[in-house]
Amino acid sequence: MTDLFFAVFIRYGSSFFSLLTSLYIARQLGAEDFGNFSLLIFICTAGASVLSLSVQRTVLMFISNEVEKNVQDVFSAYFTVAIVSAVLSFIISLFYTDFLLAIIISISVAGIQWQLFSSSLAVVNENYLIKKNQLFFFVGRASCLLSAYVFSFFYSSYYVYLLIFSICLVVPLFLEVLLVYKKYLLSFELNMHYITDKIKKSKWMHLDTIFSQLIIFSSSFVLSQANSQPTESLGMYNLSQQIVISSLIVVSVFQIYISRIIKDKIDKRSLNLVVVRFFQFSFGYFFLLILVSTFFYFNYEIIGAEFKQLYFYVFFMSFAGVFSLGSKVMLPVFMRLGETKFISITTMFSGSLSLLLSFYLINSYGAYGAVASFCLGYFISFIFFLYKFLGVLKYER
Repeated sequence: MTDLFFAVFIRYGSSFFSLLTSLYIARQLGAEDFGNFSLLIFICTAGASVLSLSVQRTVLMFISNEVEKNVQDVFSAYFTVAIVSAVLSFIISLFYTDFLLAIIISISVAGIQWQLFSSSLAVVNENYLIKKNQLFFFVGRASCLLSAYVFSFFYSSYYVYLLIFSICLVVPLFLEVLLVYKKYLLSFELNMHYITDKIKKSKWMHLDTIFSQLIIFSSSFVLSQANSQPTESLGMYNLSQQIVISSLIVVSVFQIYISRIIKDKIDKRSLNLVVVRFFQFSFGYFFLLILVSTFFYFNYEIIGAEFKQLYFYVFFMSFAGVFSLGSKVMLPVFMRLGETKFISITTMFSGSLSLLLSFYLINSYGAYGAVASFCLGYFISFIFFLYKFLGVLKYER
């Protein structure tokens, strides 16, 4: 529990640096350019998730008891997928943008993807402290803030901030590989059979990954295409969404903890502990977001007058954060029970409905409609997951 506490503390520190970085870049670029900046980051995040093929989830379901062999196989698989994803992202990007931006996108995809893989790898590597795992991401976020601040005195442009952001995203990857997994890198073997086997087993979860991105990014994309909306609306909405999503980074730490609780057995005691931890985390999370929205209500001018209503967006989108936290807490339990099809169908339904609602709500209510569709997507998913979880809890009792 002490390891978890320090890991959560470090992770929130990372989120805080990430928040400061976003606010500083928004201040430097203005609402319109920041909207384009954040939209590209969102696209990279969606691409990284889809190209991961959900292999990180499948690994946790189909691992043997040979810890050392697990770490070697899983590290090799993750490292291979990250490299292949970066190369594919670069090639695809070249069809739509220039060479430099394609490089930035490929680096960003690799860095974001390692965030997905790192937590899963920490579960497999039982001798690896969670707080140490999170410290690398803390360094990456801190270096991003410092770099953005320093370079703003010389070059303050859309491309410069994107390049800084992408490079700092891969800092945790390099630190973790060199300081923790160096021996596995030196004995790295491309085991395509292991990778393809896990990808085949993750077919349902891969669909889940694709549709979960619809919940997160559909509103932002639809809003960016709404010509009737002020260009500043996209920047304000994306910044609010980024604040909420970055604050949810701590969920990856929580999922490691939940996975370790239920690793040996799912019983009444472990499920009750999951429920208790969810209420503790969700209360702390919601309280934190209320403080953040209150701060922006009184101090929006530190970013710019264009962000006057930022507090409103952050407050209401924090409800989506609570629903997302609840769903992600239950995911390790369902995965342990082999309920991958249920997870995928639920997320597919929620993602599709969120996308359809976003067209109507955004065309009718603009950025407010985007907030509503964002929250509804997570709420619908949470209700389905909660119903299933209560059934499991009732059965165990």
